[in-house]
Order: sequence, then structure tokens, then C-alpha cells
Amino acid sequence: MPFEVVWANDEKTIIHEIYQGVITPDEYLLASNETNALLTSVTHTVDVIADGRQITLLRGNFLVTVQKVSSKTPKNQGAIVVVKPDRMIEIFVSIITRLFPNLEIHTTKTVEEAFAFITAKNQERATDIL
Repeated sequence: MPFEVVWANDEKTIIHEIYQGVITPDEYLLASNETNALLTSVTHTVDVIADGRQITLLRGNFLVTVQKVSSKTPKNQGAIVVVKPDRMIEIFVSIITRLFPNLEIHTTKTVEEAFAFITAKNQERATDIL
């Protein structure tokens, strides 16, 4: 499989999707289904790091697939942080964010930046609760 979906921490608050090689919409859909299974196994908010640093090519029409995925997103999904130091991915994420405003998607260049973003997001959420 050109992807792996795992918990990134013992608290089960972050899912790490790791993609490599050529990714098709069908493979992205399979990865999303695995992510959704993890999301529905807990009740608290869970953020997702989509690590695309090892992707060599996105092949196919991802817009239709993202639409399918966004319609099935569990309510406890928090932010999605896409890790890929690539301007094309930033543009793609910008388009997705406009088309599917229910998805909170951000981009970073490193996994460390993704974890830092999520940490800041969790602090913001904690402040909002108080």
C-alpha cells in the first residue's frame, strides 16, 4: 500500500497518514476510510497529519474524491494538516478549502511544524472552552 494510517500519540488525539509514491483517488479514499475508522473509535476531537513528503505523483481527479470524503467526515475530526513542501499542494489545498469549507485544512513544510500547529490549535480549543 502506498499509505499508512496510524495513531501519532498514545492519547489518540492525532492521526498520522503517511503517503508515498504515486497516489490515486481510490488509494486516498481507502486511507480516508482507515482514518474515519480511527476517528469513530474515540469520542474526543482528533486532528490529522497528512504526510505527503514522499508523494511523487497525484494521479486522477481528487476533487470528486475529496467531496465524497468530506461528506463522510466524522464530527470529531479537528484540523487536517498537510505536510508537503510544494507550492502545487498549497494551491490545491487552497482550492479544497474554498470548495469544502467544512474541512479545516492547513499546510506545513515539516511534520514538526504540523505537530506545533496542532499543539497551538489544542491550546486555542482549551481557551475557547473556558
